Amino acid sequence: MSAIYSLQQISLSYPQQRQRTQVLQDISLELAPGELVGIIGPNGAGKSSLLSLLSGCPAPDSGKLLFAGKSLASIPLRQLARQLAFLPQHNPPLTGLSCYQVAALGLLPHKSWFEPDNDYDRQQVLLALSQTGLLEKQQQPVESLSGGEWQRLTLARALVQQASVLLLDEPTNHLDVKHQHQLLQLLLQLKKTVICAIHDLDLAARYCHKLLLLDQGKVRAFGRPEQVLQPALLSEVFELPVAVSQHPQYGWWQVQFISPQVAL
Repeated sequence: MSAIYSLQQISLSYPQQRQRTQVLQDISLELAPGELVGIIGPNGAGKSSLLSLLSGCPAPDSGKLLFAGKSLASIPLRQLARQLAFLPQHNPPLTGLSCYQVAALGLLPHKSWFEPDNDYDRQQVLLALSQTGLLEKQQQPVESLSGGEWQRLTLARALVQQASVLLLDEPTNHLDVKHQHQLLQLLLQLKKTVICAIHDLDLAARYCHKLLLLDQGKVRAFGRPEQVLQPALLSEVFELPVAVSQHPQYGWWQVQFISPQVAL
């Protein structure tokens, strides 16, 4: 099976004052289609930068980045928007629109200027709102949504986009426990290629086919959860003692950080 993404010695830096700060260093890996890949690591490890890079902006300083066998930079933006959807951690605020209208923005890559929506378009919008638990709020203004509801609405917009690849930066942020699990279950059911940054290692271990561990802009491990979630490696990266175990009944992996005891 050919890779959906191929990264070969990718490096990326950002300008900061009079110098450039390296955020990704010599990244080489291949991501297979149809898998849910979780990017894990401490704050500042390069998770958001890698997702932005995979979306096509910014371009890497050096190295080769291929999407479905083609140079990502060579793919026209409109064509790329039909194939991948990127949900950054911080979305620009939208006001004066209903939830339905925001979700329907996902139709734009598939429409010409001033082309009206048809019945199929409307069905896709309603389906996405239903999948994300927002169907009953379709006519509500977006200003009335909670942070978690807004997070789910941005996912609905991405689903309407019908992209085969979803890039999600902390999609479980602002969600309560129930909706965290529902969202990750939905991502699995979609059977799309999903690459997401995720802080909760238990959620990552339970739902992701593969994990990519980043630290200081470098790949420390990539593979199945049981290959990546090694206590010694996690303790080194997160600078805390770590215990990793397998659930005795369900078999998924669990991660516990062991903080120093504090007298209460």
